[in-house]
Amino acid sequence: MRRMAMIALTSSLLTLGIFGAAADAGPEEAAERAAADAGVVDAGAEASPRGPTPEGQPAAGATGQAPASLMQRLSGEGPTIATAQPSTEVAAGIILVSIQTKEGVAVPGAAVTIGVMSPGGVREELEGVTGDDGIASFNELATGTARSYRVRHVYQGATYASTPFRLPADRGYDVRISQWPTTTEERQVLQFSGETQLQFVQDRLRVVHHADLMNPFEETYVFPEGGRHVSLPDGFTGFQSQSVMTDQKLTPEDEGFRIEGSIPPGRVRLTWAFDMPIEGEEVRIPMDVLWRTMRYSVVSEAKEGMTLSVSGFPEAQSAERGALRVLLTRLQRRPGDEPFESLEIRVGGIPQPSSFRWFAVGIGLLFILAALRWMRPGAGSPAEVDPAERDAMRARRDELLEEVALLDRERESGDIGPQYHEQKRSDLLTEIAVVLRDLATEEPKPKG
Repeated sequence: MRRMAMIALTSSLLTLGIFGAAADAGPEEAAERAAADAGVVDAGAEASPRGPTPEGQPAAGATGQAPASLMQRLSGEGPTIATAQPSTEVAAGIILVSIQTKEGVAVPGAAVTIGVMSPGGVREELEGVTGDDGIASFNELATGTARSYRVRHVYQGATYASTPFRLPADRGYDVRISQWPTTTEERQVLQFSGETQLQFVQDRLRVVHHADLMNPFEETYVFPEGGRHVSLPDGFTGFQSQSVMTDQKLTPEDEGFRIEGSIPPGRVRLTWAFDMPIEGEEVRIPMDVLWRTMRYSVVSEAKEGMTLSVSGFPEAQSAERGALRVLLTRLQRRPGDEPFESLEIRVGGIPQPSSFRWFAVGIGLLFILAALRWMRPGAGSPAEVDPAERDAMRARRDELLEEVALLDRERESGDIGPQYHEQKRSDLLTEIAVVLRDLATEEPKPKG
């Protein structure tokens, strides 16, 4: 009964909550309208908790009610699944890991892994199991800046992990991970916003896709065993994907790429890119639409004589993005619309590659700025960065260094090719440079 009610709620979100008749409503109001329309809960009613919850976790709704955190998820907030904090109640050199259900019930016998990264990219793993109290203790660990730690817990195919951290010399770390139920029901995931950007680079057309995904349920979606294969157009080259700190992994394959991992309750952004050769004045790009979609945009250069059309989309319009003029078309789903599973992008009137130089530079900068904004939500000018964000930047730096070391090992073992290794390594080093620059700007200066 509850599953049917939640499916009804999701259907209402697709037709009423975000767009269509409720297009002008805010996320909270849209969620209330959708929930009321689905008959799940009266608009504005509070969901009743079902037992104790850990601090920072949403209360689980009673049977037949919408999840209490639904409105927050529509606004971009997800539940707190993993926390890692220094604690004076934990002795130095110790990491205590607590595994609980989302209702706050201790989980005994849960496997816990701690990844340890040492200088030079050396990596090792520590294994443990929680006791009857749901806690696993890792003792006599090295403190200081030489090593970083990241705690992981795998449950039914979903990986829940903390951000990387270092152990201070005077206290230990308290790590808490919530274990959420899982599902393989693909309809649980919505693409509330998808965008394809077209960047011209000499004789190539770079296709960049951003997928903003939402899981509004109280279960973590797990991709099928072996991952989900995604086909890319014939002739594509240079596949790349943006690294994330969650467990989604995009791996290149001969005819496309594979997505593995899971999508927990809340929001996730995935970004990937590939190149298409330009042979003549027109390029056609067939693409699969992977998830049920609320809004989808395609943007390209607005150069004289150039045209952009997308199957099933409105006629492209000239628009401004920053200082750039672009061609833009967007499709929003309306009540009663049939879902679309594929589309074809057609760019015509393409001039000589040399004329794309400055456009490529401009839209490339937009892409980089968008990526940085996503990694640092809410950040303003450098002067506004607070200590918590500095800690997040340090954690991201450690994560990136770890990814570079792993990438080099994959190349040495032959798991990835030289072209992908070079492109991916360059992207990671560029991001590391940006993070180090920000840290150098924001680190407190020593006195004297």
